Amino acid sequence: MRHAFTALFLLLVVSAGCVETGGPGSSTPEAASISTVSEDLSATGVSCHEDLSVNFWGIEEQLWDRNSVRVGYSVPANTSVFLVAYVDGVRSGVVYERNGGDDAIVVDGGEIHLDSSFSGTHTVEIVLYHDEGGNEQFERSVDSPCLDDETVIMAGPRKIDFSEFA
Repeated sequence: MRHAFTALFLLLVVSAGCVETGGPGSSTPEAASISTVSEDLSATGVSCHEDLSVNFWGIEEQLWDRNSVRVGYSVPANTSVFLVAYVDGVRSGVVYERNGGDDAIVVDGGEIHLDSSFSGTHTVEIVLYHDEGGNEQFERSVDSPCLDDETVIMAGPRKIDFSEFA
């Protein structure tokens, strides 16, 4: 009986370090940082035009839906980019924007259709990529994230509750 008690005691002591208590310094889901796809992109990015930008658009007005996100963006003259939507770190939608004109294109409410419908809260990021291949087809292994002063040009990450949208 004494050996069984000793074995049980040792098992409890060893496994105690594997249990989260939720106390200060714990990593509960509420306290955890948002996991992002952009964390590793700056090492592979290319410097893009300084007037290139993207932001979330129409969230508070509930103009999004469960199958798409809306963005505002600016693309300078003679510039081509991909706007890539990531949901929870997974590529979920892509739009190609080519500006062959002499003036910048400014879009408010541009829609990026998602590959699937979402409900509940998810982390959303929109990352701009340069079309390195020049083929108007997004290829993550070829196309590079756009950088401005070594910072990825993007919107987010932001937690979005898709259940709020019709």
